[in-house]
Amino acid sequence: MIYLHNLRTLGRYFNCLTMLYVLLASSACPQNVHAAETFDVALERLRSVSEGSGSQSSVKANWDVVSGADVAQLITILEAMKDVGPLAENWLRAAVDKI
Repeated sequence: MIYLHNLRTLGRYFNCLTMLYVLLASSACPQNVHAAETFDVALERLRSVSEGSGSQSSVKANWDVVSGADVAQLITILEAMKDVGPLAENWLRAAVDKI
């Protein structure tokens, strides 16, 4: 009976170690580079928004990416407001407000 209990405990530890390994391995992948590229693309698409320039759903998808950025990206978003139209500025301002 004690042996069976030890095997169950060992199995739980093994599962925890496996999950920890998967978590660490996935965080070491270059996903942050892809996220940065996605942020830059979404930011440029938001900068180019004007009346009749695209569907509301595609603009909203880009806004979701930009508004989900870190606080460290606020300066980049604020600088992106220069020389854009009023509609693009409104989307960018809303992203800043959400962050």
